[in-house]
Amino acid sequence: SPAMLTPEEQRRAEEVFELALGLPAAEREALIARECVGNAPLAVEVRLLIKHYEAAPSEFMQSPAAEGADFQSTDTIGPYQLKEVLGEGGMGVVYLAEQTTPVARTVALKILKLGLDSREILTRFETERQVLASLEHPNIARIYDAGTTAAWRPYFVMEYIPGQAITTYCDDHKLTPRERIVLFIQLCRGVQYAHRKGIIHRDLKPMNILVVDVDGVAQPKVIDFGVAKALQLELSEETIFTQQGQLLGTPEYMSPEQADAAPVDTRTDVYSLGAVLYELLAGVLPIDARTLRRSGFRAMMELIREKDPQRPSTRVSSLDGTATTVAACRNVEPRALARTLRGDLDWIVLKALEKDPERRYSTVAELAADLDRYLVNRPVTARPASMWYSLGKFSRRHSVGVGVAVTIVCALVALAFSMTLQARRIARERDRANHEAVVSRQVKDFLVDIFLVSDPGEARGNSISAREILDRGALNVGDLKDDETRAELTGTLAAVYQNLGLYDQSDSLFVAAMDIWLANEGLEHTGTLSAVGEAAGVYKSLGRLAAAESLYTVAVNGWQNLDLTSDLRALDTKAGLANVIRRQGRYAEAESLYVETLSMMTLLVGDDDAGLLQIRSNLAFCHLVQNQYDESAVILEDVLRRQRKAQGDDSPSTLSTMSSLGFAYTMLGRYAEAEPLLLDALNITARVRGLDHPGYLKCQGALGNLYLQQGDLFKAEDMFAQVLAKRQSLQGAEHPSTLVAMHNLAEIKNERGKYGEAEILARETLALRVRLRGEGHPYTQQTHWLVAKTIAHQGRYDEALEHLKIAVDNGMISEAVLSPEVMAVFEPLSGRPEFEALLATLAQRLDKN
Repeated sequence: SPAMLTPEEQRRAEEVFELALGLPAAEREALIARECVGNAPLAVEVRLLIKHYEAAPSEFMQSPAAEGADFQSTDTIGPYQLKEVLGEGGMGVVYLAEQTTPVARTVALKILKLGLDSREILTRFETERQVLASLEHPNIARIYDAGTTAAWRPYFVMEYIPGQAITTYCDDHKLTPRERIVLFIQLCRGVQYAHRKGIIHRDLKPMNILVVDVDGVAQPKVIDFGVAKALQLELSEETIFTQQGQLLGTPEYMSPEQADAAPVDTRTDVYSLGAVLYELLAGVLPIDARTLRRSGFRAMMELIREKDPQRPSTRVSSLDGTATTVAACRNVEPRALARTLRGDLDWIVLKALEKDPERRYSTVAELAADLDRYLVNRPVTARPASMWYSLGKFSRRHSVGVGVAVTIVCALVALAFSMTLQARRIARERDRANHEAVVSRQVKDFLVDIFLVSDPGEARGNSISAREILDRGALNVGDLKDDETRAELTGTLAAVYQNLGLYDQSDSLFVAAMDIWLANEGLEHTGTLSAVGEAAGVYKSLGRLAAAESLYTVAVNGWQNLDLTSDLRALDTKAGLANVIRRQGRYAEAESLYVETLSMMTLLVGDDDAGLLQIRSNLAFCHLVQNQYDESAVILEDVLRRQRKAQGDDSPSTLSTMSSLGFAYTMLGRYAEAEPLLLDALNITARVRGLDHPGYLKCQGALGNLYLQQGDLFKAEDMFAQVLAKRQSLQGAEHPSTLVAMHNLAEIKNERGKYGEAEILARETLALRVRLRGEGHPYTQQTHWLVAKTIAHQGRYDEALEHLKIAVDNGMISEAVLSPEVMAVFEPLSGRPEFEALLATLAQRLDKN
């Protein structure tokens, strides 16, 4: 130091330094001026500490200096005009940029640094870019585009978030610990959504979690999602730093398994979120940043793997000089802050930061659920480490002494074991007699507790909705002690959420129910097989059809192994498998499963059974997608008549059938019958299920198709644009229903002569369908044909012919191609041998069908 500091001043400098680490570089000087007022040597020491922190350790600094921002604000990359540098990290430089086409908007454009542009990384990045672009959640920054610069430097374009790092935002707004937890739970929802999509962040830290005010409400948004996976660098002494000597990744928030170069899963993000939560609550990091950064590589990794953090309440109590500042940023007194953190919050944070992933929260949803329980004064699932876990750690440190002790203990254990077996036999008989009474009492207590929210003393004069009672049930179901009861009630709550169209809640509960059954009963139990089928339905609704088919197949085989293939639950599972197969374009296979299921169900239930009618409706839809409109309409008319009589017009099944029949009438040219049916379905669905429910979007899509067939292109375009926007928001960019909506909107734009806009949408749809469904799927062939039409209208006939050939070579059957209107568009290709051969192939296929 340039001036000798007292030990107290030195400690104070380190405390201010730690506070500065949580701030953007531009804001650190103001902090130093505020905290070191009247003490210039102290300020100099803090600046030196920061300078040392920002430099890589000396043994890694043999590479040239960081390249910095090597693009200028006048540069253009594709349709993006760079404006200014927003920030720079180990992986790249982020620029503010303006997109000019096809839409005008402000974006953040990140260019990866030299050293991250190898052929392997470019290939991985190209693979991941489409996955990352599928993330659509209010707490995740959208990724719009990705590509490479002229110099083959990877870049990606994301939503511009004019916000602050979550730690800075919370301190600047003096959010209380409770308010910080509420904000953090929002963050967890976004991360959990990505995990459900199979994407792990791998580098969660405050600078990757920005907070913006939306209509006066704080909203966290995660940036850089999944980029670490795209880069996928192996962690080692050589690769943890870039060629410029900067850290790649953030060791303060790095999980032990990352430090150990072990495979990672969603629990890696749980650990990083635990570190962020620790900092939000206690104002400091779990592992001292200065100690960590001044260590060599091996020592740094050792600290991450082995050093257990203090309890947040203990750490807050030992802050000394900075305790007042930390507490003031949380709008509480220092002692009150320690009291607030002591107990449940200590347990929750430390469970998220467990070194052993098996002892950590297994999902981000579990972490958020425990925080929810804390907020409503319910018992949390996190607990201090058990005696056996602590003993295990002790034994690893003192293996010789423990080995001697174990020999003595084993003899005592043998005696205790034989006595325990006898006691268990007695207890088993007693428990069997009492189990039903215990379960009955648990269910009664559960119901009493969830309805307690409607008690005037709890409600405090507010009206209580059924949704609030449902949410309370979902929050409390995990407290039930009996595994089977907990699993059954979890599945029941999931079904209710699903019927309400609240898929985020229903999906997690269905999967949770399956996990409980599998853990406690295995696959040879009817409850497990039902739960596996319901979880398969979750993946189907998410558009993850391969995963859904795999789970349905496991369940179908399980029912066969139990010799219960005629059980109604087994038949429902087989029908679910048929639905997934149909959505993958394997119509003949799906139709066979439907018919087989119906023949068995008819022997067990009457013709008006709701499940049987739903399967008949699905079979009719299978005819619809194969252009067999007459056969479909006959089935749907009978199904609708029976559903209306047995279930009423407000039933979700009835409404779905009304939409399907309206579509069939449309394609048969029976517009006068189609329109009133579809309008009725739309209005009833809006009243019963809401405007954001997928059932409402299905009605809108069918109505849009009616307008298209009637030639009312303006109405059709407006309807399909609404459907696409809602589908993207609610179900994500890659969901099959979203792709149908995107294809339809492109079709309309093409019909209206907006060929450029149609081509952009059609190509985007095609790229996703090729990747998700393959070239052989009928929907992919339809989109190839649509691309061919849009570019033929623009005079690019050779290119159009290529797309038409791909579609026909992969089995497309379409009368539309041979219509006079289409032939007029492709007139310049008339007479060319290749084009004439394609037309002959199509005509031959149509004759056979």
